[in-house]
Amino acid sequence: MILIPKIKPVCTFLLLILGSNAFFAQTPAPACNCCTPAYHQFDFWLGDWDVYNQKGEKVGENRILSMQDSCIIQENWVSEGQTGTSYNFYNQKDSTWNQTYIDNTGTVLELKGRLEHQKMVLKGPLIKSKKGDYNVFNRIIWAKDSTGNVSQKWDIVKESGEIVFVAFDGIYKRMKPSVITANAQKVTGIGGIFFKSKDPKTLREWYKTHLGLNTDGYGTSFEWREGADSSKYGFTQWSPFSEKTTYFAPSEKEFMINYRVNNLEALIEELKKAGVTITDTMESYDYGKFIHIMDCEGNKIELWEPSDEEYNIIVKGRTK
Repeated sequence: MILIPKIKPVCTFLLLILGSNAFFAQTPAPACNCCTPAYHQFDFWLGDWDVYNQKGEKVGENRILSMQDSCIIQENWVSEGQTGTSYNFYNQKDSTWNQTYIDNTGTVLELKGRLEHQKMVLKGPLIKSKKGDYNVFNRIIWAKDSTGNVSQKWDIVKESGEIVFVAFDGIYKRMKPSVITANAQKVTGIGGIFFKSKDPKTLREWYKTHLGLNTDGYGTSFEWREGADSSKYGFTQWSPFSEKTTYFAPSEKEFMINYRVNNLEALIEELKKAGVTITDTMESYDYGKFIHIMDCEGNKIELWEPSDEEYNIIVKGRTK
């Protein structure tokens, strides 16, 4: 799995198949459709969070990811006995933010709103109260404070604006790297091997004919199982690139290796502290998180925190 941050959503499906969107380096990337400031108004919610109530008690964890080249924000909520996911997006047609949320208890929320005075305010449609004698709506407000924490307050509100009930009132505090995982600094395997070729198409066909690699238009993914749990898949991508590719830059080498890691965000923090050269910013997709660094001999390295479940759904050319 390899990512070039400028590749657009139309290519994302193919990129997952090949594990590298660098294959599209020869094709000019279209304009970024979700790069205007409006699409980033909710970015203060991105990250890995411990969530506390107003008493200071931890009530859950939430991982908020940017997806589809910043066009969607995905929420992944976990608490005792409850999990929930929401998709949040900016609709340029009416200049609103929208959220669709569903959890494992069957709760469904559909909210719409805008950024108001640096607060994201989303509201649901009017519904009858339980007694049926007045109308109410759901309203959730997110706000970032001066310390970087984020508050989230969910109110049930009358048409008049009177708060009938507070459904949730929480504080988000960023997870510390040591809390995210104890193995954050460890590479767990090879995620991909990429090398330059004079004729990638002919080379792929040669390996398919003579060595039995099940190649597609980009290479092949070697499928394997995790040692600790044989029911889980893992993948290593093999891909020849055009010798004219700039994807390995600024390295002048003819190859690049992708390494699988446990937790990319924590590892990035450790690499920054150690003064390691990081060539870009972390990108998040359904099938994992990515960033590129340089080693001490000038080799460009790609780091991948994989989501093998998603990768397994989409990958085509695979060799078992």
